[in-house]
Amino acid sequence: MRIPSAVRLLGFAALALAAGCGRERSARAVTLEGEIIDPQCYFTHGGQGLAHRDCALMCARGGQGLAFLNRAGGRVYPIIADRHGANPNDSLYAVVGYPVLVSGMLYEVKGQRALQVARAKRLGPPDGTGH
Repeated sequence: MRIPSAVRLLGFAALALAAGCGRERSARAVTLEGEIIDPQCYFTHGGQGLAHRDCALMCARGGQGLAFLNRAGGRVYPIIADRHGANPNDSLYAVVGYPVLVSGMLYEVKGQRALQVARAKRLGPPDGTGH
């Protein structure tokens, strides 16, 4: 018995979904200016900037996922890793609390958004006073 191509394709698609490899969601390349923050401290007591850097680093190294606070409009985007199993915080510790320019992909699903940071560059003088 010969299995039609369409049935085989559906079978492969079902296997891929079962393995956690679904199709990519809506995404667009972005470059945004703002700050990498610890969202727990930002939302609970307004923690941000260099005055909050040490606390944000402690929280991030303890497992808190970092987020991006967009300068234009004040929207907060959770930061997601560039691949499954990776820690999205690892490449961002050096820029937490500083004004930054980030480049990456902005994903949107059902009105929720998340940012995948490909590059984060500090803005302003090395002492961070250019905020």
